[in-house]
Parts: sequence; C-alpha cells; structure tokens
Amino acid sequence: MNPEITSQPTPALALATGSASVGITLRLVLTHDWYDLTERGEKLIEYREITPFWNRMIWKRRMSITRVCFQRAYTQTRITRRVDFIDIGPCPIPGWDGEYYRIHFQPNAPVEPPPGGRL
Repeated sequence: MNPEITSQPTPALALATGSASVGITLRLVLTHDWYDLTERGEKLIEYREITPFWNRMIWKRRMSITRVCFQRAYTQTRITRRVDFIDIGPCPIPGWDGEYYRIHFQPNAPVEPPPGGRL
C-alpha cells in the first residue's frame, strides 16, 4: 500500500489532530481540481483565508503541524505531505486579493506514520 494514501475517514470540516511529540497532521478537504494538481506535485502551497477559524486551526499550531493530509472532495481518497513551513503572504490566484495563510509542503515526499500508525 502506498504510505502516502490512507483509508481512514476524515470529518467534513478540516481539523488538526495529533500530539506534540510527533507533530500535528492538518486535515483539509480539497475540490477535485486542486486535489489533482496537488497529487501530481504541481501545487506545493495551500492557501487559507485569515479568519478566526483558520487562525485557530493553522496559525496558532503552525510550529507543531508537520504533515498535511488532503482529502479529494468528500471521498475516501487522500494524500499526505510533509509541511516545510507555514507563513502569511499573497496568493497568486487572480481575484484572491490580500494576505492568506500559506502552507508550504513537499511534493510526493513519503510520509512515515506516527507511532500508532495513523496519519
């Protein structure tokens, strides 16, 4: 089985789980277009609006988030990538003005499961 793909169900809302000793896995749902670009390694930064929700889920935990698990829409298809760093900056997509949380991740890098085996 490919270590980058897990078959565990993910709640509809994005959430971060894990413990400080192994890092946190941030779980995000993507539409099929963005998921496919990410899976092919063409998209290496995920953008999220600066809102109170994403502040809680991403920014306050940015030093502990070590992995990001992307789910393709609301299916069982997932990939997990290692997070390089999280910052704030502009998004290159036309019409997406202002600053965003930016999650920089590695393309197609194998991710080792944490103790307990769940990503």
